[in-house]
Amino acid sequence: MVRRLLALLLPLTLLMFFEPIRNFRPCGVPWLWDDADLSVFYRSASWVAGQGVLYRDVFSEYPLAANLLFGAVRCLSEQLPVLGGGQSSFSWYWVTLNWLALVAALPKQAWKSLFPGILYFALLRYDLWPALCLLAAFHHLKSDRVQAAFIWLGLAIALKLYALVALPAFLLYGKPDGRWRKLAWAAAPSILSYLLVWGWAGWPGVEMPYQFQGQRQFNGESLWDVCVRYFKALGGSGQAVAFGRHWLLALHLPLLLQGTGAVYACLRPPRNLEQVYRLSAIAILTLINFAVFVSPQWILWYAVPLWLPKEQKHRILLAFLSFQSYLYYPCCYYAHPQAFNVAMDLGFLMRFALLFSLVKEQPTPVPSQSGNPPLS
Repeated sequence: MVRRLLALLLPLTLLMFFEPIRNFRPCGVPWLWDDADLSVFYRSASWVAGQGVLYRDVFSEYPLAANLLFGAVRCLSEQLPVLGGGQSSFSWYWVTLNWLALVAALPKQAWKSLFPGILYFALLRYDLWPALCLLAAFHHLKSDRVQAAFIWLGLAIALKLYALVALPAFLLYGKPDGRWRKLAWAAAPSILSYLLVWGWAGWPGVEMPYQFQGQRQFNGESLWDVCVRYFKALGGSGQAVAFGRHWLLALHLPLLLQGTGAVYACLRPPRNLEQVYRLSAIAILTLINFAVFVSPQWILWYAVPLWLPKEQKHRILLAFLSFQSYLYYPCCYYAHPQAFNVAMDLGFLMRFALLFSLVKEQPTPVPSQSGNPPLS
């Protein structure tokens, strides 16, 4: 009953007070609403409105699975317009759909860590959808529905590639037989989407979203940028910074470090579901911490495997990170650049503390007598 009331509350409130909520910006901070990504989603779905062919005439930085979601929401918003139609209608449907998905899918223990940052980004960003697919994959794995688990994991990967780092923990859990079949199930959604895009837009269409993401460089908010800021504060020269950045990228050091969490899962394969959750969180946190660019909504990526374990201490730290991410963006980003750096540094300290805690609690695997680890 409570969930049904919650499901109705936000869409109706947003419908009645859309403009006041959208324009609520004390101190120039979009406390409740941020159009930045919503406008990108809307433009990316312009193929639905007959404005060209996706990946040929219509540029998109997102893969096909994401664009199908954008297209469905835009189609609905234009067939049944609200708030005068256009992007406002699209935004209302987007936030409503995300909210309904959250209310329906979130486990009870997740709500304590939802406010304010995770909720803000869950409603106004796209990262909620791969996160929910990963949540569904964990759910099916727990229920011993292995095929469904790997298909949902594959959908998460097709929506956003980060979920790929959770694959080793999934593959190495349970009985060792049939791993190639499981890998095929996980790969199927991405392969199918590539073939479809290749059919109408050729190889350049397949490459488009990945080329865009691959060309993104240091955005001033990565661990490497933090190190540069402190290096310069200690008197380091700009020439030394340029030299260091060149060799970081030339040696692919950030990329190699990003993959260490997935490698760790291969070295210490999970013996039970709690370890699958933990190893997935380790792999995702490692991917984020060493990236050359960082976005605040990525908290949704590692929130899912932290919501599920029985222990609560990591969820407590996640709740603090939810506040930190909201402080980081939008609060300090718009209101106070110096405080923004402090909030960013605090986020890295908290994520590394979380990562080290998860690694410390991961036990050394003991070989099974039968060679088949237990399923729960």
